[in-house]
Amino acid sequence: LRAELARRRPGRGDHASARDEADDPEILSGVYEGKTLGTPIAILIRNTDARPEDYADLAALFRPGHGDYTWQKKYGHRDPRGGGRASGRETAARVAAGALALTWLSARGVTVTGYTTAVGSVRAEARDLSGIIERPWRFADPALVPRVEACLAQVAADRDSVGATVELLVTGAPAGLGAPLADRLDAALAGALMSVGAVKAVGVGEGFEAASLRGSENNDQMNAAGFASNHAGGILGGISTGQPILLRVAVKPVPTIGIPQQTLDTEGASVEFTGSGRHDRVLVPRILPVLEAMVALVLLDALWARDAELAAPDTMEVLRCGIDAVDDDLVELIARRLHLAQAIGEAKRARGLAVSDPSREAEVRRRWELRATGAGLEGAQLSALLDTLFGISKAVQKEEPS
Repeated sequence: LRAELARRRPGRGDHASARDEADDPEILSGVYEGKTLGTPIAILIRNTDARPEDYADLAALFRPGHGDYTWQKKYGHRDPRGGGRASGRETAARVAAGALALTWLSARGVTVTGYTTAVGSVRAEARDLSGIIERPWRFADPALVPRVEACLAQVAADRDSVGATVELLVTGAPAGLGAPLADRLDAALAGALMSVGAVKAVGVGEGFEAASLRGSENNDQMNAAGFASNHAGGILGGISTGQPILLRVAVKPVPTIGIPQQTLDTEGASVEFTGSGRHDRVLVPRILPVLEAMVALVLLDALWARDAELAAPDTMEVLRCGIDAVDDDLVELIARRLHLAQAIGEAKRARGLAVSDPSREAEVRRRWELRATGAGLEGAQLSALLDTLFGISKAVQKEEPS
């Protein structure tokens, strides 16, 4: 945990944020004498060098390149102090969880390695992963490291920032991970990587380059030894091929820069904004452990799903795991339904309408019956379920908001 978090933490290097956080993880539960217990693991990572006063002037304007405007539009209010869900600080939790996943994957012979292939206009012309861990910026082409440093020195002099491109290489993943359609492995990986705030594009294998290739160039032909190439990046039809999985990720420039920019304040007036404070000039190599963590978590889920499929289908453990997964979804869906029912109740009270609406109830029953028939749900079971659901919804609609 400490080793992975140290790779992500700020305060290291000339071009990283000067914020000084130890990022020392405190394990609160789930581990005893160095081993996991099989119970939930709670990890606390404290903020010790926060400076909310640095953000005091940001409450009244929308910073270019940040999520200030969209958050305000969606929620009607926002916390401008930094350190929350819109901050890079949230990625510490991802790295902590990913460290556990990487440990488990390593025991299965699966490795995830992230490295940088471009910083601004400096693009690697070769891939040399020997010694990549110690190399500055984890840049793939050792011959071009001085050009990367020169690029960042110029960016610093310009009080600007720059983007980067990284690759994630997975070795040791078996064939058969993932599934067609909704549970595609490439879709899960892309979604996990795109959930990281600074990521703007994800490619698998040739990625965007595949659009300029012919089928004869992009297809991975096969022979007695297996695949003759890996343009697909280790995934075909949403399922892993057993080859190395290669993902390419575009990381945007840090939006807070020291160059004056035009924006709007919360009243809609045009203002000039110049960023200040402690910010990275480029997000590599700090973002690499974050992206590795997201890949590891997806692979762990996929491996567990495959293990369950390969196990005897009637074992009690597998069946109970299936019920637990369904129950998790049910809890979230029922909670959402009750929240909506409560909102409908408030709207009914505001309009002087009765809680009971027989025509609407009949419509819902008909829709449920149509869906239930295809799912094999019997009439008596469906009727009992709907009676309970309507009863709870009506009770919620009668409640006054707290």
